[in-house]
Amino acid sequence: MLCKKCGRQMPDDNRYCNWCGTAVGEVPEPISGATVKKTTPSVQSIFCAVLALAIIIGVFVSQPPGFSPPSQDFTIRVSGTSGLDFSGSYSVMKDGIITSSETVYGVVPTQYRAKGAAVSAAFQKQSESGTLKVQILKGGKVVKEEQTTAAYGVVSVATN
Repeated sequence: MLCKKCGRQMPDDNRYCNWCGTAVGEVPEPISGATVKKTTPSVQSIFCAVLALAIIIGVFVSQPPGFSPPSQDFTIRVSGTSGLDFSGSYSVMKDGIITSSETVYGVVPTQYRAKGAAVSAAFQKQSESGTLKVQILKGGKVVKEEQTTAAYGVVSVATN
């Protein structure tokens, strides 16, 4: 027997083509008493899905269109054990997106200035000993600070 789809030869008693899988003989009937149930979403389940989506969107879009938090002056102060080497980066955010990011390699003490709606920084000690302290200042006042004494420790700070 030849397959109607691919034209290849196969045994006469095959129900399906060995090459392309097309049904060629008698296809078995469904088991007696078996039913196929087609389901469609109910109005209630559609309503719940739309409501959940609206809540999720509302959480992520909490600011009115055109609203932009004012830019502020920040200082990222790195202190601790004098002469300690560190590396890492700091980022400036505005309108919910990162507008700039700087990778730095420095020596304690030092500081960096940034202007935006929010800032974040992550620095790592480049040695086993010493203290690395990172502060974020806004208007001359410390708003966030963290420190580590761990070998090759990492400090991460961010404003809201």
